[in-house]
Amino acid sequence: MLKTKRFTAILTALVLIFAIVPVSAQETAPFAAAIQPLSAGGPMVSSGETHTLALTSDGTVLAWGENSRGQLGDGTRTDSLVPVLVQGFPPGLTITSVAAGNGFSLALDADGRVWSWGSNAQGQLGLGNTTDSNLPMEITAITATTGAAIAIAAGG
Repeated sequence: MLKTKRFTAILTALVLIFAIVPVSAQETAPFAAAIQPLSAGGPMVSSGETHTLALTSDGTVLAWGENSRGQLGDGTRTDSLVPVLVQGFPPGLTITSVAAGNGFSLALDADGRVWSWGSNAQGQLGLGNTTDSNLPMEITAITATTGAAIAIAAGG
């Protein structure tokens, strides 16, 4: 069952990559996609164990899959088979990177601030507590102690 969930998440991520990478205007093949290297701030996809995040070219963060710990960031704990909008970022915030872990999610903004949501049983959200969050929360300890972050990664 776990291998099936992982395969499904990986396949979904690959399909979404083809959906969000722009196709050249000269392309005439009906279902061809231009494979282009992703740059910082460009579209990207990250799969956790049972959920997936996508960052679109306009900075929108989408999520889908299991949501038992709030890892989709939509303010609920309801699983979703289709992408839902991650809620709760301040207006005008530009997200440049996302990372999905085992039941939790991370986002990096253009100012080097890191945002986290989802499972927090071991304090992996970096919020100074062990309370799960179903909306993105800024990890203020990062910017307060080290300045701006330049990259994120999530394990699990």
